[in-house]
Amino acid sequence: MSQGISKQQIKQRINNIIAWVDTETQGQRGYDEILADVQAKLGKLDRSIVSLCALPKSKEAFSGPHHDLMRRIVKSAEWRFDVTFTQIVSKRRHRPTVKARMAAVCVQRAILPLSWKEIARWWGITSHTSVMDIETRAQVKRSEDLKFNDIVETMMREASELYSLCEPKEATV
Repeated sequence: MSQGISKQQIKQRINNIIAWVDTETQGQRGYDEILADVQAKLGKLDRSIVSLCALPKSKEAFSGPHHDLMRRIVKSAEWRFDVTFTQIVSKRRHRPTVKARMAAVCVQRAILPLSWKEIARWWGITSHTSVMDIETRAQVKRSEDLKFNDIVETMMREASELYSLCEPKEATV
């Protein structure tokens, strides 16, 4: 910051690096590994600056049985709402980002057999009530905005099809 770089520029650089690392590893690496890559790429960096980025804070956010499907749901919201994956998982409050996040959470909750706490952990949110609030707001938005509802319904159909393909089948004898 003493070099004349603004906080926003640092956030953007970190987000670009995280998006690059995440793309290169297809989301298969943990938070600590990605943090180490970010620190190596930017040089000496303290955790408070890294916390400005849009990276979920929990190690569990990058693992779990439904991780890939959760990422695909967010990717679906990404192109439908014309925002980036990094923006959706960030704490940004811009209208398109919030709408995409609401849609993704709503679909994740409806399709996947996960608890509020597990979904919150994936998003890097400490309190499950925050995710409950996002989902409640999404339901209100769906009742008020038919276009938003159509997008969510389409995302749900696609995610449901993917889930049925990915769901572990019980062996029949």
